[in-house]
Amino acid sequence: MCESSPTNLEMAMCCLGDIFDQYAAAEGNSFTLTKKELRTLIEKELPELYQAAQADPEGLNLMQGLDSDKDGEVDFQEFMIAMSCVSCISKASRCFK
Repeated sequence: MCESSPTNLEMAMCCLGDIFDQYAAAEGNSFTLTKKELRTLIEKELPELYQAAQADPEGLNLMQGLDSDKDGEVDFQEFMIAMSCVSCISKASRCFK
């Protein structure tokens, strides 16, 4: 899908996968994000979300909410569910400005 003239949506999906892989490869299992990897990803790739999370005492404890199977790591499916939610919030906030 990412090899021949992808559409904008296909490129966006590939980018999400590439970003996940980049941060997941930092330590341990390259198929999941550790708490540290997730925090770094959010800090670097979603700086506004990171800043908002810092203002909330519970905000930087995102791992618990994203780790739906409670295995201590965030896999790609869990990551994509979170990115879908962030995208919905982002779209809604742009629409109501």
